[in-house]
Amino acid sequence: LPEFFPTLWQTTLDDTELGGRFQVDSPIGESASILWGADYSQNDTDSPLFVGDTDILDATGRVTVSDRSLDRFPAYQINSLGLFTQGTWDISEQFQINGGLRYENVDLSVEDYQLAFDFPREREGGSNSFDDVLFNVGMLYRPVPEVGLFGSFSQGFSIPNLGSVFSGATTTFSLEDDLLLEPQTVDSFEIGARAEFGQVQASISGFYNESELGSFIRFNQETGTSQLLRAPQRNYGLEAAVDWQPSDIWRLGGYFSWSEGESDNDDDGEFEALGSLNVPPYQIGLYVENDTTPTWSNRLQMLLVGDRDSAFDDGVDAFDIDSYVTLDFISSLQLGQGRLTLGIENLLNTDYLPLTSQERVGGFEERRFAAPGTTVSLRYSITF
Repeated sequence: LPEFFPTLWQTTLDDTELGGRFQVDSPIGESASILWGADYSQNDTDSPLFVGDTDILDATGRVTVSDRSLDRFPAYQINSLGLFTQGTWDISEQFQINGGLRYENVDLSVEDYQLAFDFPREREGGSNSFDDVLFNVGMLYRPVPEVGLFGSFSQGFSIPNLGSVFSGATTTFSLEDDLLLEPQTVDSFEIGARAEFGQVQASISGFYNESELGSFIRFNQETGTSQLLRAPQRNYGLEAAVDWQPSDIWRLGGYFSWSEGESDNDDDGEFEALGSLNVPPYQIGLYVENDTTPTWSNRLQMLLVGDRDSAFDDGVDAFDIDSYVTLDFISSLQLGQGRLTLGIENLLNTDYLPLTSQERVGGFEERRFAAPGTTVSLRYSITF
């Protein structure tokens, strides 16, 4: 690591959020209503670095904090105010529409700080303010009572991850006009269908999100660390689920989820895959559950996490994601006033690297820890 890095250190996080929400639901006749109101929150976050004394560690084996002047990222405060209205109209028993508006205002203030992992360390604080008006609309149509078709459009507004912004801030970084701090507005589209036919329930939906100035994390192959980038971005995916109760005591089903994401880092109209720090691989889950007795149930569930190499092929990541399969068993027994639950995770003692370990390459390759083997837990809970 660079010489200016602390030798012995521990990250910390002190985060406090206070807020409230006021809303009124106003009926309009028998088939429509308007929900309106406001919400406010104040978030105070601080992440000083605790630097240890290496001489004391060598002499006694104890870690003693000797310096708290450095920061992983600075202390900052966010004040958020939202004003909203949302309407719903049941046009008929088959058709429903909804839509609304939201005004969002965010005030940000940052203290001066010293970065622990960059040099020179000194950075200036400051303040900034952002606001926007957002819109959403949706519909639900039931051609028959058992089937619902839905579609929606909505907008999201957020500031990027401030910890990532400030921890990688250059000496020329400015809170007033830096691109890294620009808010992200996302346009989201979703269509899908839900169905309930007696003992079978199923759903499928697809989504597409786009932003003219996205916010995503990219692994830096030269430094072995991750950094925040801003560029045009789009994400899309598909989700499906089905559940079946063939009898009063048996239940089984599964789900499938897949998503992909792309960014135009050079703003030239050519998109490349987002890194696997941002887009997970596809997943397939299956389960079977049996009520062995009126008070005893047993469940076996499988999870397949697929592979992903699109970001590796595009040169975005220095790693690709390898798939793995896990099997869990859960047995639950009503006992007295509570419930006794036996859980066995990774039932087959599969040796695999979870996603968080597969992403650790370069300077962090020694931390590519395998997932735990078979893990047994026993829990007793009482609901009152």
